[in-house]
Amino acid sequence: MKFFLFLSLLGLALVFQLECVSCDTLTDTCKKISDADPTLSTEFCVTTLQVNPESKTADLHGLGAISLNLAMANATCMKSQFQKIIDEQKQPGGNIELSKSCAVCVEVYSLGLFTLSKVISSFESKGYDSTGMSAVCDSPVTCEDAFQESNSTSPLAKENDNFLQLCIIPLAIIEDLSHSPNV
Repeated sequence: MKFFLFLSLLGLALVFQLECVSCDTLTDTCKKISDADPTLSTEFCVTTLQVNPESKTADLHGLGAISLNLAMANATCMKSQFQKIIDEQKQPGGNIELSKSCAVCVEVYSLGLFTLSKVISSFESKGYDSTGMSAVCDSPVTCEDAFQESNSTSPLAKENDNFLQLCIIPLAIIEDLSHSPNV
């Protein structure tokens, strides 16, 4: 009986240790990324990736896949939100300049989504396209530039900033994997 209890406790200890190792991968990856890029906080990275329960047991490639899928979902949402603003501005009294700036955002997010789908396809076959992912990271910057050029305020500035931070995660992972000797 004592032996069975010992084995049960040993099994539980191993499970907790394995979970801890996986959590360490997530935390260590996010710390490494945020140390290299001050625009990204470790907390944002960890919190974002933990949205997907598989992040608890994911290796670096798994975290990359999770972050790419989150970026795809977020970019799709951003494009839709800017399109909704354009549609609202078509009403009488709508703001033409706001609509024009939002149209730029719809265009750059559309291009970002196209590029992101190529990056994901490449990533799935372990072809790490940091150039494509870097281009996706430019989407929110170019979008915000459109508002600055028209001397208007972006209604989704915070969301653009969050998308930029979100893009930094897979970009850093892709760069890390592309330099890994195990690839």
